[in-house]
This record gives sequence, structure tokens and C-alpha cells, in this order.
Amino acid sequence: MKIRAVKGIRNAHYLENGAVDCEVLFEGETEFVLYTAIQDDMAPTGQHVWQELQSGKWGEIAPFTVTPELIAAAKDAKRREIEAWRDSQENVEF
Repeated sequence: MKIRAVKGIRNAHYLENGAVDCEVLFEGETEFVLYTAIQDDMAPTGQHVWQELQSGKWGEIAPFTVTPELIAAAKDAKRREIEAWRDSQENVEF
């Protein structure tokens, strides 16, 4: 499979799972497209984009930032987990 040539990458930032969201301008295109690059991409173009990002050729990748919404969702998930555990412990017959 042929690797699509990259003319530019911008707005790169890490995601929570370690992937990188960015905008890529491929050779022959006139507009940047949204792209999610992952380290273990099996596609040659995906591997190429990942390597370009990691090399720093297109600038620094912005770090993942935790938002208040993510914190609230994590707290809610942990609260549900604790409540489920508590319910299971309270309903055990001895």
C-alpha cells in the first residue's frame, strides 16, 4: 500500500489514550483534514504520520489536558463503582 505524502500537520495534541489528534494536509489536497494518529497503526500512511509527529518536524505536540468535565465524569464513575461494591457487600448473607 502506498504512503500518502504529507505536506503539513498542524494543531496536534495528545488524547487521553496516547493517540494524537491533528489536522493533516496530504499531497494533492487543498484542505487540511482531521486525523487521529496512533502509535501502532497498521496502515503505512498512519505509521508515516505518527513518525512525522513524533520527530517534531511539524512542531511540538500539545499535551493532553484534563477538563472539568473529564474530572466530573471520572468522579461519577468512581462513585457508581463504590456504590455497587457497597450494595453487594450489604446484600451478602452470612
